[in-house]
Amino acid sequence: MKLVTLYQQGEAYNLLLHSPLSTQEFLQHTVYRTLLEKMIGDSAVAAMRQEGVEGRTYLGGLESNFSLSYPSLRFKKPLAFSL
Repeated sequence: MKLVTLYQQGEAYNLLLHSPLSTQEFLQHTVYRTLLEKMIGDSAVAAMRQEGVEGRTYLGGLESNFSLSYPSLRFKKPLAFSL
């Protein structure tokens, strides 16, 4: 899978991130599916396969039917990120 493309522009480098395969695309790929089956078993991979969905598309907003609340995240130490 090609998830990252590296570009060089003078002294700088740029990364282009690509989306990974969807679950269904991954499972349709024979090599990836076979490797996954060896790792987690045939029955686990079969359970991952998405069955057809029936019904009509719901056009209303989810927030009108569901109330979601998320706790705020607090960290003891500031998070540091560097390349």
